[in-house]
Amino acid sequence: MCALSFVSACVGFVSVCLSACLSIYKTSENIVCALFQLVILLLLGFKKYVKKKANVFDGLVTICLVVLQLAIFGYDQYPFADNDQRVVTSTTLWTLYRVVNIVIMLRLLQIIPQVKSLSVIASTLLELVKSLIPFLGILVVVFYLFAILGMQIFADIDFRLSDRPRINSREFNKCGTYEQLGYYPNNFNDFAAALVVLWDVMVVNNWFVFLEAYSRAVSPWAQLYFIAWWLVSAILCVNIFIALVLEVLFPGQ
Repeated sequence: MCALSFVSACVGFVSVCLSACLSIYKTSENIVCALFQLVILLLLGFKKYVKKKANVFDGLVTICLVVLQLAIFGYDQYPFADNDQRVVTSTTLWTLYRVVNIVIMLRLLQIIPQVKSLSVIASTLLELVKSLIPFLGILVVVFYLFAILGMQIFADIDFRLSDRPRINSREFNKCGTYEQLGYYPNNFNDFAAALVVLWDVMVVNNWFVFLEAYSRAVSPWAQLYFIAWWLVSAILCVNIFIALVLEVLFPGQ
């Protein structure tokens, strides 16, 4: 028992020491970065310093890190305080501190123009995004029109009530049905839920479940709505998307 207590105490002491060393390392790193940016600012001057976007980015990131580090010291007196002395506010500060450290990784984007293969890939992706902006606008309009149409046709259908008189309990719990899968939130009672249903049908995610359920609840002719949406979204829009991608990848061919 004494041995376990001794080991536990040693582990706790090592943990505290490592935590303190890590904090000292981060603080030293921030001080070095701040001094480095200050030297560059003094050598170049303010006007030349802000002309380069990389310098502005580094300067803003360094200022954020220093401010957050000082705020953490102010709340916690870290690394000199025990864990029990920390306040809840510092948790948010540490989260912001980690986010800013992750943002530093964006500096790696500067190497893209220097590497030919990466530059080609990046330029192709940018051209693809530019070409897809009008297509995305068309897709939003198509989603909106079919969502509104579906809400007008299938609104206020409660499958928990409407389907029970038509089918017995054994069929109600049959594997693969709308009821057995618990798809009740996927309906046309509001705009957001309608978008989810349209997305499920577009990616052909158990779309036969929706066809069968709404044909039981409304009419077999209800399947025409879902078939029309599948033809427009999964066939027409997807082929337009593929054509745009091929046009960007193989221009003039």
